[in-house]
Amino acid sequence: MFIYHNSFDIRFRSPFGAAKTGSTVKLSLFTTEPVYATLIWFRDNHRMEIPMTCTPYVLDDKSGFMHSAMLVAPNFPCLLWYSFMINTSDGTKFYCGRHGEGVLSTNIDFSYQITVYEPFTLPDSYKNAIAYQIFPDRFAKGDEKSINRGIIAHVNRGFPMYIHEDWDEEVCYLPRDFEEHYTPCDFFCGDLYGIEQRIPYLKKFSVGCIYLNPIFLSPSNHRYDTADYMHVDDVLGGDEAYFSLRNAAEKAGITIMLDGVFSHTGADSIYFNKYRHFSSCGAYNSKESPYSDWYSFTRYPDEYKSWWGFTNLPETDEDNPSYREYISRVINKWKCSWRLDVADELTDDFMRFFRKSAKKASENSVVIGEVWEDASDKFSKGHRRGYTDGDMLDGVMNYPLRQWIIDFLLGKISAYDFVYNVMSQRENYPDEFLRGCLNILSSHDTVRILSVLCNAPGRDELCAQMQQKLFFSGNELTKGKKKVILSFVIQCAMIGVPCIYYGDEQGMQGMADPFCRRTFREDQSAVDFSEKVRIICETRSSHGSFMGEMQIQAFSKDIIIIRRYRDSANAYCVINRSESVVHVSTDAFPVSGVYRDVLSERVYNIRRGMAELELEPLEAVMLCSL
Repeated sequence: MFIYHNSFDIRFRSPFGAAKTGSTVKLSLFTTEPVYATLIWFRDNHRMEIPMTCTPYVLDDKSGFMHSAMLVAPNFPCLLWYSFMINTSDGTKFYCGRHGEGVLSTNIDFSYQITVYEPFTLPDSYKNAIAYQIFPDRFAKGDEKSINRGIIAHVNRGFPMYIHEDWDEEVCYLPRDFEEHYTPCDFFCGDLYGIEQRIPYLKKFSVGCIYLNPIFLSPSNHRYDTADYMHVDDVLGGDEAYFSLRNAAEKAGITIMLDGVFSHTGADSIYFNKYRHFSSCGAYNSKESPYSDWYSFTRYPDEYKSWWGFTNLPETDEDNPSYREYISRVINKWKCSWRLDVADELTDDFMRFFRKSAKKASENSVVIGEVWEDASDKFSKGHRRGYTDGDMLDGVMNYPLRQWIIDFLLGKISAYDFVYNVMSQRENYPDEFLRGCLNILSSHDTVRILSVLCNAPGRDELCAQMQQKLFFSGNELTKGKKKVILSFVIQCAMIGVPCIYYGDEQGMQGMADPFCRRTFREDQSAVDFSEKVRIICETRSSHGSFMGEMQIQAFSKDIIIIRRYRDSANAYCVINRSESVVHVSTDAFPVSGVYRDVLSERVYNIRRGMAELELEPLEAVMLCSL
């Protein structure tokens, strides 16, 4: 007997994917023989059985029976799990799966997931944008006088500083003579005025959102050890530079997203003031400090809860009323979108409070979380996190997609595996949540995409000295750049917001932190490469199809076909990761018409849904309807 269910197929699960609270999902199971089937679903420790109706049905070329049941989602966000129980002549069997097709088993070994969520809507200005991530110290210098004033302010405050004399110098990574470990206090002094001056450059790549790594006052170049949430670092130009940048960006149709670090502050801050660099009474200075109950001391003042045991990063109590009241003032001052650092270490209640406050302060604000795994079933702090519930986050940084792109282009997984992974994420994430995710190829916490696709060793396989010297050239670099172009095509074809890490569009190389944080440089030898990236981004931003729906399939183990469509606009992206010429003859193009490949300018006539394509080694085409 043949038994079948496929959660990717709307004949078996309708509607596809996550379910709105209170909505109904039709779940079906096909069998070639008449049997008694039961839908079994779970929520936490709650289990229910629903008898399934049975009707004759022809599935493709197989005659049989379709068993169906209606599952009503609860009126609150949660995860539901389901499997099927079938009474056969051989006894009771269970049909189980995680995503897509399942298997027959004698037990419920695993179950399909349904994410139940509260619906929400994101601003089109964000969903339709190309995002651009900037590490502020390393992107551009704008106002030397302002920078010098900022340096003096840092030094006068007592912050240690080493100033690079040349923009093209190598980043520091070794401890200085008097240090046991490297401390990130070397500055190239990029500032917000420099970013503002480069807005025309960013618009060339259709950027609609600038995501800035932390900009608030801090003794370090990365600024994840916040000293004062209410003031932009003087070296970056101070508050005036921020508002100038924001105003100029808004005029250019660009929004600002700030990196919010709220699970901890710096020990060297107005709130903790361990080193007395501030005039404030910090929590370390007195139990009577207005900030003392923001922190957890085990033995006052030298023993306290800190982020991952780093004593320069004392943890905050985000649920403390005084802390929340202060953070609400921070939100109201900057009026922007936010990326929440280490979201796993923030409480659910804090994130709900933060998102609500951010949207009240600015109606177009978006709140994205740093989550490295599947955000729908992430378990931390002793419970399942409600990231996809609809009231906590608008999306996450899409690290899983990044890894799938890398694995596919390096030959570690097939096109079939890639499609399965993408469909599994689409199944778990609410559609609007997925559209809010930042689809990244690199970040300040990863090896740069070009180095990865040049087959760089893993970040933990090389010591810092070896990472610093690792640069690719010749055939390895040529091939790596071709793969990066493929990665940009995939990134821009996916549902979600493509996010460029500064310099990736110029072919910058770099291993792990701090080598992925080198200063931005325009490479004149990479003009053709950069122009292709520009075309890909412009196509993603301007062709209406990419704002609509998506279909994805594998033509072979090396070929992915992605269709994007909305109304009469259609686009097909075909990616060949093999190092051979590939002829693609397929009926996977349902809409006939004249299409232009924006990368090669070739024109194709697609008739009766059939396409004949010949792809060069490591080539992609982006066919857009005319």
